[in-house]
Amino acid sequence: MRQLKLDAFLVHGNDIRQVPVHRENNPTNVERSVLQAFAEYEEASQNVYVSRARKDPLDDIPYCRCEARADWRLTCGADCDNRATQTECVQGYCASRTKCGNQRIQDGVHADLILVKSTGKGVSLVADAPINEDDLVIQYVGEVLSRNTYREREQRVMVELNSRHTYGMEVTSREVIDARRIGGLARFANRSCCPNCTIERWEVAGETCCGIFAKQAISRGDEITINYGNEFVQPDRRKRCLCAADSCKGFM
Repeated sequence: MRQLKLDAFLVHGNDIRQVPVHRENNPTNVERSVLQAFAEYEEASQNVYVSRARKDPLDDIPYCRCEARADWRLTCGADCDNRATQTECVQGYCASRTKCGNQRIQDGVHADLILVKSTGKGVSLVADAPINEDDLVIQYVGEVLSRNTYREREQRVMVELNSRHTYGMEVTSREVIDARRIGGLARFANRSCCPNCTIERWEVAGETCCGIFAKQAISRGDEITINYGNEFVQPDRRKRCLCAADSCKGFM
């Protein structure tokens, strides 16, 4: 499976083409930094719960008062009670009794994204098609751990691998999503002091999930950036910020 994932990307400079890569290809024609980035983690489409079992989505179903519309994508729009509280309608249990537009994370909706080589940053996550303001760009997925378990894991990584990269994102006051070993493309979103995306926490089928949403219209070729803070970054692991924004703080 991992080899198939690598074989889906042929890179020349900053151009990623969706064509197969075969082992007989000349390695110099393949951008190794991007291929290596794909090889360093196991891909997942949803969170993996390590410290506990996943909650039953039917234990507490959030009902709205919406009615079905001809275009299901318009059902449960901005006036939906659930959407207003950043809660998705549970699939099969929406008050509209039909599929609705407030199930984006459950449906695995995400923007068209690619990875490109980036000077100084290694790789960058880039939009491969325009993204509208407020659109869900992608869900941030990984292993859901208790805060203590995550901190212990990061201490081992710092000692054993001497790694300065962190992939932890706080999902609740007690838990962290760690995308280091298991995750998705969202793990490659670089930090910026003036990001074009924001992180929102949504209640999805009984669990809290993190979604990356566009703060503004994003053009094809623009890098996807967020400000994930430095709560879990030890002082001796801080790095120079490369966002180049006018408001850049210098370090992250």
